[in-house]
Amino acid sequence: MEIGGFRPTASPLGSWFGRVNVALPGEEWPSSEGKPMHALCQVNLTELPFRPARLDDVELITVFIGAGDLPIDEANGSNWCLRAYADLRKLVPLSPVKSRSKIKALPMRPTIIEEDFPCWDDVADNAPADMEGDDYEEQFPNVGGFKLGGWPTLVQAEIFWAPFNKHPSAPEYVFQIDTTQKGNWMWGDNGVGYFGRGTARGRRDEWALQWVLKAVRVGQTDVLFEQVPIDFGMPLPRKGRHQLHQLWQRAIHSRFVRCRGAEGPS
Repeated sequence: MEIGGFRPTASPLGSWFGRVNVALPGEEWPSSEGKPMHALCQVNLTELPFRPARLDDVELITVFIGAGDLPIDEANGSNWCLRAYADLRKLVPLSPVKSRSKIKALPMRPTIIEEDFPCWDDVADNAPADMEGDDYEEQFPNVGGFKLGGWPTLVQAEIFWAPFNKHPSAPEYVFQIDTTQKGNWMWGDNGVGYFGRGTARGRRDEWALQWVLKAVRVGQTDVLFEQVPIDFGMPLPRKGRHQLHQLWQRAIHSRFVRCRGAEGPS
């Protein structure tokens, strides 16, 4: 999705970043801990040249995010809210609520991605033995940004839907919202938010959110994610790295740790 840089449509059903215009009759602006959530986006899927398979029965999505700390392992409706609507004709204007949001309200419109490839962590187990991550990513680039469908833009490892990839709805990736300077929105430290839809029996309409950041806060430890956490002094498998990452995301936010890539601080 292209964010900003053009005139918005006059229709309240248009796609927006940082703004939500519509809801079902009787639906109210969502809140968390007594405070109104921030509007993160509204996406009109009927404007897309095509819809991903897991969105073929959805015409519009709205996403809200809590005004405090980012949600960690929380269900839809608790500190974040995703609403999926099957019929635009049933939607009515939603009165805006002041949430003191610093997210910029900008119109969005779809763009076509001609080629999009999975990140190294999604294919490493099946890659040729002589191929390394840097070589792969140079030959097969992944497209970042606000993206519906395609392959997720991974930061640390493949997506493990919390808790520890045992989410009861067995979600599969559907779309991502990336950090955007233009929209004044950031997941942690330049991270990415992934949204998945349930695949378990009877849970198709359940949604999950997992976000991953590029720096985590825990003590004064300096961590080398792409190779070995230096304080542990032993190789750590990709799955183990992500589980540690989930634990670190729960750590108290008053402490800081800088994550380094293989070549140094990022």
